[in-house]
Amino acid sequence: MNNNTEISVVIPVYNEEGNLPELYKFLKEVFEDKLKTIYKLIFVDDRSKDKLWQITKNLHKKDNCDKGIKFYILCYSKSNK
Repeated sequence: MNNNTEISVVIPVYNEEGNLPELYKFLKEVFEDKLKTIYKLIFVDDRSKDKLWQITKNLHKKDNCDKGIKFYILCYSKSNK
């Protein structure tokens, strides 16, 4: 892949504390070792009830190459009636 290529991956997650570290490790290996490209991983936590958000924050502190978004308010539409 061209070294000037940058890839952003948005990953919606919900109650995935057991899977996130493995997914993170896998994606990191793909982008760094195989594709050798600049990348950004964006984890979107849709109000998980488990420790997912803490794991996301720990990954960010460890490698400083991922981002996390935590939803507090879900979007909704209002009726025109």
